[in-house]
Amino acid sequence: MPNSRYILRAAAPDAIGILADVAGYIARAGLNVIESQDFGDSDTARFFIWVEFESPDGFDRATFEAGFNALAEKRSMTWSLRRKADRPRALIMVSKGDHCLNDLLYRH
Repeated sequence: MPNSRYILRAAAPDAIGILADVAGYIARAGLNVIESQDFGDSDTARFFIWVEFESPDGFDRATFEAGFNALAEKRSMTWSLRRKADRPRALIMVSKGDHCLNDLLYRH
């Protein structure tokens, strides 16, 4: 499928250069970043990254994953990659009070 979008999620022990390593790998792979978010949690000393990117025709997911896995091992990173079109299943649980469900619905 041409120009498929993917979501990359990763978490690693917080250290200098993680974001640069991930962004550099994505750039070297010739992928176009659509959106990204990152967060360092000082309580757990972990760094979290979420990147949506668009892949060109001929994108080889297996090659991308093999190369990224090498980076992940270097950084002790856990990660996942999924196509954006493949929506994860979710379960929303709320208390019996209407305010909780209403709040979630209004936010969506």
